[in-house]
Amino acid sequence: MARSRFFRSIVFAVLAGACSVFWLLLLAPSVGYGGASALSATAAVVLYPLVASGDLRSGLKGGLLSAALLLPAALATGDSVLLTLALLVLGLCRGVCVFPRPFARALVLELLFLGVGLLLAAFFYDGSLEGIAFATWAFWLVQAGFALTLTSVVPKAEALDPFERAQAAAAAVLERRGR
Repeated sequence: MARSRFFRSIVFAVLAGACSVFWLLLLAPSVGYGGASALSATAAVVLYPLVASGDLRSGLKGGLLSAALLLPAALATGDSVLLTLALLVLGLCRGVCVFPRPFARALVLELLFLGVGLLLAAFFYDGSLEGIAFATWAFWLVQAGFALTLTSVVPKAEALDPFERAQAAAAAVLERRGR
């Protein structure tokens, strides 16, 4: 499961880097490289949950939440503010909707992956078309590594008492019904 999420994230990273070139060429004449980069990042953050999530429901929730948070910002703020908000929304939607986990662990992982991704993007960024494309690609490749941190700890059946086994069975039935 983690491998398929990682593979989907790698594919998304490659496509985000390639599409950023398209967006820059299409939008830069009218809004400049900064505006085109911000709009490209916004679109990528909205699409990321749909691609990276293994579950369509959580992917749609993450994508819709991203769109609801970023659309007003895209209409009302400047390029650098929109780009910053897009990164914050990425962390929020990924940690809450797409791959929920305890708050402290989610916060540490999001800060780690966003920080390393931004450092690598800053290394490649030079304001040119190629620099922005490589920066985008590098950022999303780092984000693909987030899928490798997804682990699910399933307790052994022998270690559970009869009540815990019944609770686990009931939770499994409810989980299947929810899909």
